[in-house]
Amino acid sequence: MPVHFLFVSDGSMWYPNPKKYPSEKLTRVREQEAKTAVLILRAEIAHMEFLRLKDSMVPHENDNQFQETVEKIVKIIDDLQPKTVFVPWQKDPHRDHQATLGNHV
Repeated sequence: MPVHFLFVSDGSMWYPNPKKYPSEKLTRVREQEAKTAVLILRAEIAHMEFLRLKDSMVPHENDNQFQETVEKIVKIIDDLQPKTVFVPWQKDPHRDHQATLGNHV
């Protein structure tokens, strides 16, 4: 059974110098890093999906876009019907990682 990867945020805020690495460039760099990691894991790039939500701005439960984001993710999961879903560690302090967990962990 193939492994699928869903990348929620675009990674565009990880470098502190926006003149050297503007967000569009960082998004491309981060997606290439993700592809490289998937290949190292001997999985297929075709099984990757990027939601490209702005880094550090993934909606939380009280945010306007939260329900829309949840619906997108639920549709992906429903379409794939995975046996297992891995999410960030529940104590990961990153705002985006916490947003993907919601308050239900």
